[in-house]
Amino acid sequence: MSKGFGRLLVLGLGWAGSAGAGMLPPVTVNGQEWLQPLDFMNLSWNDINAVCNAPTGMCSGSLGGNDITGWTWASVDDLNSLFNSYFTDPPFILMGPGPDSYGEIYLPNSPTVFSQFLSDGWAVTFEPLAPTFAVGVAGWTRTLFLGGDPYAKLGAMYEVPGAPVEVRAATDWGNDITSPAEGAGGWFYRQAPGSVPVPATLPLLSLALAALGFSRRKRKVHS
Repeated sequence: MSKGFGRLLVLGLGWAGSAGAGMLPPVTVNGQEWLQPLDFMNLSWNDINAVCNAPTGMCSGSLGGNDITGWTWASVDDLNSLFNSYFTDPPFILMGPGPDSYGEIYLPNSPTVFSQFLSDGWAVTFEPLAPTFAVGVAGWTRTLFLGGDPYAKLGAMYEVPGAPVEVRAATDWGNDITSPAEGAGGWFYRQAPGSVPVPATLPLLSLALAALGFSRRKRKVHS
């Protein structure tokens, strides 16, 4: 899809919820805790940019009544990494770098990546008003189009019903930054509590032990 994402979705998709009534439980994937895009509906890219720094992704403040201080607004590459974590079996082709899309067709009644996505606790942001339209999870990223174009990238994991079912992931959709995107919230993540890799602490521990040993040796020399 292209810049007309919001205008296309409004033809066949309905809202699945709104923010401000309490946040849904985050979803943890590969040591990262993700907020639910559904908690950030009806927001433009500019609305999010007023609270989150687009170049760095760091957020400080509230969006739709939800405090997201300390969270990171995901870039296209961050979202590609999230989606790629669900593409674990051949012949999947990993997404990225940069805006990308991927589609996979499944035989009827077979398990799908989107089913696993939902089983992890993701709440849909758009759903069909007719059986021929997709259902999925979509949201703003902080990545802008190139060339000064006032459009930003959205990303989504979604399923197109039919026989066979088609599952798609995309980070190359776009919408005008000044208006909300129909059926889309926002993507935000942070390191999950207690998931800091152990190897990252080893250099500090080694440095502390080395300093302790040096201190003891120094005392012996002067005694």
